[in-house]
Amino acid sequence: MDEPRVDLETTAGTSTTQRDWPAPGTRSVRVALGAGNGVTGTLGGRGARPGREQAYVDESLTEAELVAEPSTATAGRLVFLSGALAAPVRISGSPSVRLRVRVDRPTTELTARLVDYGTAERIRYDSSEGVRTLSTESCWGATTPVDDACYRDTEEITEVSDHAVLTRGWLDAAHHRSLRLSTPLRPDRWYTVTVPLNAYDAVLPAGHVLGLVLGQSDPEFTETDDRDATVRVDLGRSELILPLAGRAGLPAVDVAPRVVTAPADPSAARTTRDARQVP
Repeated sequence: MDEPRVDLETTAGTSTTQRDWPAPGTRSVRVALGAGNGVTGTLGGRGARPGREQAYVDESLTEAELVAEPSTATAGRLVFLSGALAAPVRISGSPSVRLRVRVDRPTTELTARLVDYGTAERIRYDSSEGVRTLSTESCWGATTPVDDACYRDTEEITEVSDHAVLTRGWLDAAHHRSLRLSTPLRPDRWYTVTVPLNAYDAVLPAGHVLGLVLGQSDPEFTETDDRDATVRVDLGRSELILPLAGRAGLPAVDVAPRVVTAPADPSAARTTRDARQVP
């Protein structure tokens, strides 16, 4: 058919078409990790020198605990923030995080999330996957005795929030060489592992901040018996690989901006598994 292959919703209620996906012209950009102020690291710029380490201990944090208040020290995570974006930045494709790590256990789960920090109206994927069915109907074509052409209308469920997770990724560290075969880690050795993140497409508005948050066991999304590890990360030998469309990129930054969000809801249930699995 002579029509675009892709229908894409770029923001809540705004859709477009394009001839292919990821967006034509998308390029892989290597983004350095920096130590920042020692509490919050940086994304972009020169990054840390090889050998500069940061460590974190597994705390089995929920997603809300992982990503809220990124400028505040929270045990169980490492946070890296870009500078405030000077222009809109589009991510189109499959990001990944390449980490140089040393782990004090034979394995641990490594998790990574990209987070959009900034106030915006966003789809609530945690509520009926972001869609509400209405009482009205729309008809498409002719109705026959065996085929009703009328269907209930729907609308998106949105809310204004100060941050949102864009995409997530997980890796059992003992599978850093192969998903099929397990290779237990030795505590005296450094390993290079790549955590793939789910494919995604998003436009971050100017003024927003992109965050990378690293954790370990993830009780809402995965199941594992390998917990309580200490992971040391060589920042200078680690990087985020971003598929960026267009010319805009992340600004160079030596100190992470201070980002304030609503705190994680302490009443949120700590479930063993979360059925969302989206986006």
